[in-house]
Amino acid sequence: MIVTPPFDHSPHDPGYIKAYVPGVRENGGQYTHAGVWTLIAYALLGDGDTAFDVFGMLNPVSRASTRTGIHAYRVEPYVVAADVYSSSPHVRLGGWTWYTGAAGWLYRAGLEWILGVRIRAQARIIHDRLEGAGDRALYYRDILLPLHDRIVNETQLQYNAMQLGPFQLLRAREQQIQTAVTYIEALRDYWFARADLGQLLSGEARDDTDQERRDGGAGHGLNPSRWWTLSLNATQGEGSS
Repeated sequence: MIVTPPFDHSPHDPGYIKAYVPGVRENGGQYTHAGVWTLIAYALLGDGDTAFDVFGMLNPVSRASTRTGIHAYRVEPYVVAADVYSSSPHVRLGGWTWYTGAAGWLYRAGLEWILGVRIRAQARIIHDRLEGAGDRALYYRDILLPLHDRIVNETQLQYNAMQLGPFQLLRAREQQIQTAVTYIEALRDYWFARADLGQLLSGEARDDTDQERRDGGAGHGLNPSRWWTLSLNATQGEGSS
């Protein structure tokens, strides 16, 4: 249920939701999308019994399993309804059948979170990994590395003017180096993912995992020199002290 009891005679206007008759859709009815997400939440919490019970409540077949249920539900028992009404005189009446969004979520919930069947395309997984690593590398290259370069330069100037001590300068250097290391790791992940995707598309996918290759060190057909696409300017400002 969403918003129980429903909005009817309230002193304040809650918005469009009150346009629905009390007990219909979001205004106090069974809104199937939210019901399915509740099912998934119970499954993720490890409460499989409650998840299965909620699935039974949402399953249109169970709505029409008796003569009384058929007369109350009054819509097709073989498709998922977007909502089920909860207030008199429309209690248990189905609405908005053939609603593919709710049906798709209920199908996934039953298949993936109750039965535990997770189907993932390997190419999609690798492609997502590739995009994520690439975005991280660009963020570090274009934003964080230049930012830490400026911080080190400003800290060096303040150190030269005896406004800061050596520990502040060393700390700025340490953060700059750590940012550079994280950038290199993102580049490594990008090239690993790119190599994996190329091998998968050519039908020569590797059996080893990404973590195994990380533990095994650099290499695996990649050119480490391609990691160094941005100068870290590690020695900049050293001569001014």
